[in-house]
Amino acid sequence: MFKYRSVSWRPDIRIVEPFAKNTKIEGLAVAIDVLRAFSTAVYLFERGLKEIIVAQNFEHARKLKPFFPTSLLMGEQDGEVPADFDLGNSPWQAQFADVKDKQAIFSTTAGTRGLLKALEQGARPVLTGSFVNMSATLRHIRQLKPAIITLVPCGNGGSLQALEDAEYAAHLRDMLLGVERTVELAAWLTKEQCRHDVFCQRFFNLDQPEYPEEDFEQCFQDRVALVAQARTEVLNGVSVTMLRPLVV
Repeated sequence: MFKYRSVSWRPDIRIVEPFAKNTKIEGLAVAIDVLRAFSTAVYLFERGLKEIIVAQNFEHARKLKPFFPTSLLMGEQDGEVPADFDLGNSPWQAQFADVKDKQAIFSTTAGTRGLLKALEQGARPVLTGSFVNMSATLRHIRQLKPAIITLVPCGNGGSLQALEDAEYAAHLRDMLLGVERTVELAAWLTKEQCRHDVFCQRFFNLDQPEYPEEDFEQCFQDRVALVAQARTEVLNGVSVTMLRPLVV
């Protein structure tokens, strides 16, 4: 049995698959990618990265580069980082990256696609979800008190479900509805489940160095007191999706 604390605000919380047919994403949305996109993004913001331009894919990222020539190209597709990109999608490496006051253009296998889908469907605001800043995200949502919240586990490759994203969504929903559970416990429970998940085994496989074990460990540490919020803007004459940090 779980203990519940008394709450006067009871939002309508939905958990949806972003790329399923007829998926509806509305209200405040949280695009969730624990392993690894939105853990990487938050760590980079902690390091001083000013903002991220979210790209649909590598080709889109490269097309945006001439409009933002000083931006870093960043991301991966199925773990592979293009040779012309400055950064990959590693939370562990992000903690040592020289990114202070810089801008990055970011594209990944799943997370960035799910975030763009939420914006396309009209959800506002759109936040990112990861355990790295889960306490801050909880605080921010409780302050906003939206009537509708849509949680969007982005999955593996944007189509297959990912255990860590689904568990994050379930824990976030429960805590927003008043279940007395700490973020540390939620992260630990999810981490231990993922250790035995087939998909997560790549982080413990020496034949897949593009998925270092250090990334796995870093993605379950709740330590950054900011949220990342996306919005569509026109910059340098082009419409772009910007992801920026908010200290809460």
